[in-house]
Amino acid sequence: MAMVRLGRAVLSASSIAAVAAVGPSDVQKRLACCAMHDDCQLLAPGVPHPSACQEGYRFSVRGAHFQVEQADFPDQKHNNYLLAMEGAEAEPFPCNCSDVGAWICRDPTTRHKRGLMCGAALTASAGAQAQPALAQGPSDAQKRQACCTMHDDCQLLAPGVPHPSACQVGYRFSARGARFKVEQADFP
Repeated sequence: MAMVRLGRAVLSASSIAAVAAVGPSDVQKRLACCAMHDDCQLLAPGVPHPSACQEGYRFSVRGAHFQVEQADFPDQKHNNYLLAMEGAEAEPFPCNCSDVGAWICRDPTTRHKRGLMCGAALTASAGAQAQPALAQGPSDAQKRQACCTMHDDCQLLAPGVPHPSACQVGYRFSARGARFKVEQADFP
């Protein structure tokens, strides 16, 4: 039987199934919404979307399995999802993301319009289980997404003119659950 370490507790697969039956924890909801945050940004209605952003898509976050129950793209600046955890389909939760100068998703665990902090800050708060992955550095997919973020935000910049903050040294952003910082920026 598979054993999973969660903080100081060790749970068997049967214990995990029992937990799933009562619904996802706040941390699981935040991690699932961060997966949508990282993979599904600025999607417009009427155009093809990545499979990870479509209804019926299944994904896993730290051993919990989720499905996109509903996906709504009223405009490019607002993408809304209804997510459900396997074993707790009767308790779906919202994951609403929007462009407010940066791509932000609302924390699905609160009624307030508080932004969800994705990336290393959330992973660290989720427990020590994620630490080995962080110690190895970003994955190739995370690096590609970080590069795509810079590509989208920092095009055709010339020397000697003001640049967006997203293109300046010290700027921090998330890409596929990892946090990045612009260490060097050249505009020859």
